[in-house]
Amino acid sequence: MRVQISFAIAISIVFLTSAFTVFAQDCTSAGICNEAGSIRRVRNTSYGNYEYVIFSIKRPIGNLSYTVEDASGPFTEDPSDRPIFVRGSKHKRIRFQSVYWMCSIREKLSLPNAAVKGIENTSQFEGQVEYVVGISDSASYITTYHYDVGMTRNVVMKFKKCP
Repeated sequence: MRVQISFAIAISIVFLTSAFTVFAQDCTSAGICNEAGSIRRVRNTSYGNYEYVIFSIKRPIGNLSYTVEDASGPFTEDPSDRPIFVRGSKHKRIRFQSVYWMCSIREKLSLPNAAVKGIENTSQFEGQVEYVVGISDSASYITTYHYDVGMTRNVVMKFKKCP
């Protein structure tokens, strides 16, 4: 009887250790975002009097939603609470819900610019990804919209440069 119980406990420990190892590897060795519903890339560009921050999300997306709101510092990384500095005197936060988040988002950023001064990832946890965009005092936020191109949905934040 004692041998059977010890064997059962040993098997349980091996199983739990294996499960923890697999989970830890998934969370710590995140690869490039390539799963459906993941933000694959963040980039910025400008054209004329406007600057854009573009989030490229791999389709199909499912129940993806996003919100944009004013934000003020100090900013911290979620869930670690590590302080994050975001350049700019005004800030906008974009929050994506129901996204695949256990991967590394590629960032192709050319900063600072006339309007957009900083772009920082402040949260990537539990199906949610947040970025804070810092802009100059004289720049203004215009709108956020999205459009689809093939297997990609581009979510675009539009800012007007200084007058």
